Amino acid sequence: MEELHLIHIKSPSANYIGTGKDNTYSAPWYQSLEIPKNFRKTFHKDWLQVNKVPMVIYRKRRQPPINHRFELIDPSIESDKIPVKLTALHDNIEGYIIEEQFSHLRSLYSLVSDPQPEKLEEIAIIIDRVIEADAVPENVDFSFMAMKGKKEHKAVTIKDMRYQLIDQIELPPILLPLKPCALSSKLSYQIIRDYVCAHIDGRYAKITSNYDFCFTVKKSIKLNEPVAYQVDINWGHKRRKPKYETRYQLDREVEIFEMTHDEDRYREYTVLHGFTGISLEDLKNNIQSYLKNLIEKINEPVVDCPHCNGRGVIIGEKIEHPE
Repeated sequence: MEELHLIHIKSPSANYIGTGKDNTYSAPWYQSLEIPKNFRKTFHKDWLQVNKVPMVIYRKRRQPPINHRFELIDPSIESDKIPVKLTALHDNIEGYIIEEQFSHLRSLYSLVSDPQPEKLEEIAIIIDRVIEADAVPENVDFSFMAMKGKKEHKAVTIKDMRYQLIDQIELPPILLPLKPCALSSKLSYQIIRDYVCAHIDGRYAKITSNYDFCFTVKKSIKLNEPVAYQVDINWGHKRRKPKYETRYQLDREVEIFEMTHDEDRYREYTVLHGFTGISLEDLKNNIQSYLKNLIEKINEPVVDCPHCNGRGVIIGEKIEHPE
């Protein structure tokens, strides 16, 4: 009897069986099996939820067709010399051949046969390992857009997650979302960069550096009173006399956020730590919370104090990076 080696996960609410392999790009192990009605598919295609671990499971096996014969393609031409049916003889090289005395009529016949019903074969279930878990995670919809280059965007998903090596060794992939996890510094950088570029309010802030290796945001602070300054509009023309024009500065800029990632560590920019969480759900919440707070601070309107002409403006500390 064929054997199927599986892992059994026991939790207070249910039992699960699976191979413990990450078969994202292959068919599930049970695809060709007869799955009992009380087995339930889970969000992870390698695992089935069961009330009780079975000892035996069945596979449908296709049976070869039987009763091979040759039949006239056009039965209306049947005669004493052209039978409607002929015996099909098995040949090890050519398969099924027509009787030699009728070989000259082969083009008038087609080979037909009768199908057999599928046969159920028993497969013994061998449990190689039993893992007891407090719970089995539900599907976490984890996806964040990340910016690479100037215009390229990609989705950061659960496939990009980093887990502790010991957890990867001891646990099947279905249980990893319950364990501490993290994103790399570079992916975290790309997520933040993408989000800020998509949600920044140009009235109150502007991005002054926007590269794969460094990123800077400055607040645009509206001045209480415009500041006049002179500009030589003939600058650059050596033979022309200076001609000055009065212009007015309406706002000023104060840096509020900057970052680089640990692969580049560009100049004096602050190296971003990757996002972390005690579970996949916690990591997702941490990212969402950080992005929300970040953009609220970036987009917060700030104006100069009317009593001290800007000396009283307070925008707080620079925005902290994720821990």
